[in-house]
Amino acid sequence: MTEFGIYNNEDSLYDETPLNFETKNNEIYYNCSECSSSIEIESINEKNNIINFKCSNKESNHSKTFKMPLKKYLEEMKKYNNRKSNSDECEIHKKNNKYVSYCFNCNRHLCQECLKTRIHINHIKNEIIEMAPKNEELHIIKEIINDYKINIDKLMKKKKIN
Repeated sequence: MTEFGIYNNEDSLYDETPLNFETKNNEIYYNCSECSSSIEIESINEKNNIINFKCSNKESNHSKTFKMPLKKYLEEMKKYNNRKSNSDECEIHKKNNKYVSYCFNCNRHLCQECLKTRIHINHIKNEIIEMAPKNEELHIIKEIINDYKINIDKLMKKKKIN
């Protein structure tokens, strides 16, 4: 891997082996492959099973773009899986306070109680409700997931036959 998080050996990038998802969906927290910070997926090459993503952690000095095989990413990101950082409940104000905003200055989620402190009053923030997917988008994603499940089943049957 280079200093930019990109693999140099192009041959090692392409992995046409079907991905095997043995972990339960609710136990997977998608994060950076080098820390527990969230990621921004820039692209996924389905043909070659390659993911390009950017780490959102600006303080760790690796806020850069990564390019790696999906299989490798799934293995690497498990090392830094952190349920606490992927929870939607406030760590400070526990009592069922769900996050409603994200502060880019502090690089953390905020609940209603956090906002009431006015610590983040002049910070750059995003309201989570504005970024939440619409029902139509969720429906499309579910259809894509179902298509992938069908393709995986077909590939598994084909593999058994061969």
